[in-house]
Amino acid sequence: MKKLVLISLLTFVYLITIHAQAVYVDSNIGSDNNTGTEKFPVFSINKAAEIIKSKDNNFYVIKLNPGIYILDRHVLVATEKSMTNKRIVIEASILPDDTSWTPEKMPVIVSKSKKGELQEENSFIKENAITSFYINESHVTIRGIKFLGYNYPVNVYYPICRFNKAKTDLLVEQCMFVADRQSSVIQVGVIAHGKGIKVDHCVFYNANNSVIYWETSGDSIKTGNSMTNCIVYGATESAIWT
Repeated sequence: MKKLVLISLLTFVYLITIHAQAVYVDSNIGSDNNTGTEKFPVFSINKAAEIIKSKDNNFYVIKLNPGIYILDRHVLVATEKSMTNKRIVIEASILPDDTSWTPEKMPVIVSKSKKGELQEENSFIKENAITSFYINESHVTIRGIKFLGYNYPVNVYYPICRFNKAKTDLLVEQCMFVADRQSSVIQVGVIAHGKGIKVDHCVFYNANNSVIYWETSGDSIKTGNSMTNCIVYGATESAIWT
């Protein structure tokens, strides 16, 4: 009986460990030849996204260590695995509500993607549109990350976007969107089709638009969208656009 209880306990602990697995990314010491563990992080967010996408593992979480992450191509956030009772999470390894957090520990996203690459994913997007995180999955969280504006103002930069109208449940929280209208533009901090778009405890500084709750599939009414506990400063067009 004791042996059976011990086996059951070990199995339970193992399942908890598997569920809590994460792919770690570090732009300072990481290598894309690494396995992505906390001690051996990968270098690029795109590499971590490839691991998350593969159905041959049980990884749903990406942890970004402090550092500057330069994207030469947008990160496609999607997976081939079942999303039943699962959630894709991309977050800072040290979050703002952690007692050891300081501003410099916030991972920074800088995009240098070429204009027009979004059209490869979605034909209706403007030719000069740029993004950092292209969400093509339901049940996604982006948390604790700072996004800087795109360095070529003639382009349209969306740090976080979701254009699949059938997807739902996108949570963006504890993020910063920091732009300059003359040199590093953010057209829209978060732009998303569909339902269940929640933006909470974020700061939007000089973004032309902070959040756009865009279209939904068919003629259905959008539900579950919210923007709470946020600071919007210097928006040239709108704080919230629907």
